[in-house]
Amino acid sequence: MNPRLALILALFAELGLLGWLYSRYHQLEQDILMVQGQNQLRYAELHADWLKLAGGIILVVMVAVGTGYALWKNWRKG
Repeated sequence: MNPRLALILALFAELGLLGWLYSRYHQLEQDILMVQGQNQLRYAELHADWLKLAGGIILVVMVAVGTGYALWKNWRKG
């Protein structure tokens, strides 16, 4: 497979994963706002999941930036 094509596919996969993670992140954020002050145990569980998703989003963004840089570098080589 062409390295450029592989990098483009990887970047699209990472951006798709990022979109899915962000939608889950936003949903958990809404759930936290609904539960806040009512059920401490559920709030703590949701908050822990929210923090895990935030970490996952950061990791995927870092990998996507690396892939984008590799693609840009490959494109400049021509």
